[in-house]
Amino acid sequence: MTKDGFKSTPVGTITGPNPQYDEETDKINVVYDKADVDANGTFTCIYKTSILGENNITLQYNGNDTYNPSSNEASFNVRKLKSTIVVDSIVGYIGENITLTARITDENGKLVNGGNIVFKFNGKTLREDGRFDSTASPMKFKVVDGIVKYITVADAYLRNVKHITATYSGSYNYESSKAEYNHVLLNKRSAQINVTVTPNFTKQNTKIVFNATIKDVTIN
Repeated sequence: MTKDGFKSTPVGTITGPNPQYDEETDKINVVYDKADVDANGTFTCIYKTSILGENNITLQYNGNDTYNPSSNEASFNVRKLKSTIVVDSIVGYIGENITLTARITDENGKLVNGGNIVFKFNGKTLREDGRFDSTASPMKFKVVDGIVKYITVADAYLRNVKHITATYSGSYNYESSKAEYNHVLLNKRSAQINVTVTPNFTKQNTKIVFNATIKDVTIN
């Protein structure tokens, strides 16, 4: 029995019409009659629970001209689904945009919705001001369709970053989780210097001028 992120372990087999939850008795009530029961006396009821922990079920048979009414009770436990979060590796250049990506699925491989994640570089948290070296509040990203992406500039202060990870807060449906480290490689940029001399031929003790031009020749 499942609903959203919930996974339950029922005691016995439940079958028949849609059940209803009674808040006053804290029980799930299933009402059926002879028409709902097959030749083997079995009925089927699928219940999508939204209640964590122990769920109590009351099964009641109303009876007919031949059989007296009867009832029984059962219970099952509902827990949150486990979650798995992974982060993509990053390769880029200082001064260029890089994309931080996290992917979250449940224990059945389905995409997770809800809850928040936080990114970290070398153990330092991404903050609301977009930096990893400040004291601002952590930047939290809501999980939608199992993925979170964030684009930022690889500033020079990140040049020594070696790994990325992320943590998932969990939600009412899912347990929290932490991603394994993945590698980050932020390369330094390539520069080229050209020098010219004016004049390129002169006499001794004559002033000459050196002109240097430095260009960024990084190939992305």
